Amino acid sequence: MKRNQTVRTINASSSVARALVLSLGLFLVTLFGATSASAQLRFGHLNSAELVSDMPETKKADEELKKYTEDLQAQFQSMNQDLQTKYSEYQAKGSTLSDAIREIKAKEISDLQGRIDEFQQSAQETVSRKKEELYGPIINRANKAVKDVAKAGKYAYVLDTSVGTVIYAQDSDDISNAVRKELGMPPAPPKKADSPAPGTGK
Repeated sequence: MKRNQTVRTINASSSVARALVLSLGLFLVTLFGATSASAQLRFGHLNSAELVSDMPETKKADEELKKYTEDLQAQFQSMNQDLQTKYSEYQAKGSTLSDAIREIKAKEISDLQGRIDEFQQSAQETVSRKKEELYGPIINRANKAVKDVAKAGKYAYVLDTSVGTVIYAQDSDDISNAVRKELGMPPAPPKKADSPAPGTGK
């Protein structure tokens, strides 16, 4: 009887959690209202990944998700340890057992392996739902703040610099701190070497 002894894990790090922010399509390109062809369009930009990462709620969500996945991981590892023990005993005593007992032991191992596989699949699905539960409201709040700032500033488009590639765009305003203020957050600390804003060429 052979089995794969590779121990698999349930992956749900905070970096994956942050990937959820991007997978939900936050701020990719936001259009606010119709404008005439002759009107001067006003563009804004921000880095949504940095914004959401800096929100106080995100840190709390990260900690809650970490605890949630650690609990699942502990259950998963316990089941794997039980499987390892049963398999080692089977290997050590298998030759001394009767055919009937050996068949029963082999079925116990096979059934336990099946339960582990089912648990792992179920855990991945529950972690995915937990991410949506924790980060969905955060993303919605950030998205609303961007829309409110964009409407107040009469921006036609807001570009997200954390996703996609902008080869060329008209000059745009960095609205990051305006959105942070809308969310009750302090301004972002200055960066040592800012990358050029879309369309500024600076």
